[in-house]
Amino acid sequence: IDKAFSSFPDPSNPIVTKQLAEGFTMLEMFHGKSLAFKDLSMCCAAQFMQFFLEENNRKATLLIATSGDTGSSALEAVSSVKNVDIIVLLPKDRISQVQELQMTTIVSDNCHVIRADGTSDDIDVPIKKVFEDAELVEKCKLGSLNSVNWCRMMVQIAHHFYAYFQGKQVNGEKPTVTFIPTGGLGNATAACIATAMGLPTQVVCAVTNDALFRAVYDDDYSAGDIKVSLAPAMNIQVPYNWERILYVLSGNDTAMVKKTLE
Repeated sequence: IDKAFSSFPDPSNPIVTKQLAEGFTMLEMFHGKSLAFKDLSMCCAAQFMQFFLEENNRKATLLIATSGDTGSSALEAVSSVKNVDIIVLLPKDRISQVQELQMTTIVSDNCHVIRADGTSDDIDVPIKKVFEDAELVEKCKLGSLNSVNWCRMMVQIAHHFYAYFQGKQVNGEKPTVTFIPTGGLGNATAACIATAMGLPTQVVCAVTNDALFRAVYDDDYSAGDIKVSLAPAMNIQVPYNWERILYVLSGNDTAMVKKTLE
């Protein structure tokens, strides 16, 4: 944990809390090297991986698709980790110039970046197929730092508990509502799991694309046209954590999840 937090300007306080208007508490989670909220969970996940890989004298290769911020954050987190190689696929001409420069200017022998045609949703398809091949995954020692990685999810769950208790210091016993932006629904999934664990807060998700809305209200989980926003990480029409949210909200009913997605 200390190694993970050492990349922040103030390792003792990686999440800066600011009080805005009365009753509003904001968590500033842009103080990591890539300026993404994911930096905290990425750094922790990378260091956990390094600890267990080194302990077992093993190495791993991480295969990652990015819509923008995931790639930059993962590369920064892994660049100093010696037992891990990382390959990031980014969608050509679909992320910000800053994000592309963040990814392509990291000088480290274990970091590799590839431009791919199509959207981030398109890139997810072949990567998902790779991970469905258990023999290939074992042979190449493949892993991921996308939000499918449970280690990242655990750290993000802690974000929500931290936010709740920070807000309670100011608002006392008033009801709490958590507002979060989301694209692939990773942070939203962490919030749902936190509430299932007993965190007494309501969660409101801000989304640019309408995949979640259509799935909930129209029973439509098809991939529509991506609506381009100022935040490329939110330019997603197939949120790959939707199954997890269904699983949590249904009380772990796997049969219902399977039926819904079919």
